[in-house]
Amino acid sequence: MMQIKRLEIAGFGKFQQQQFEFGDGFQVIYGLNESGKSTMRAFILGMLFGFPSRRHPLERHEPQGTNQY
Repeated sequence: MMQIKRLEIAGFGKFQQQQFEFGDGFQVIYGLNESGKSTMRAFILGMLFGFPSRRHPLERHEPQGTNQY
C-alpha cells in the first residue's frame, strides 16, 4: 500500500514553495472555497499519473509567476 507522507510544491497553481505533512491513516483535506483543495488534488494526480499537455488538454494548473512545478 502506498501512503503519501508529505507534499512539497515548488510552484503549482496558487501554491508557491509550500509543504504539507500528512499523518498515518485516513486524511481529510478541508477548507474554505478557493483555498486550494482541488489544486492539491490535481497536483497529486499529476505527480502520480502525469500532467496534462497541450496535446492532451485536460485541466491545467500552471504555476503562477514561475514555470517550475
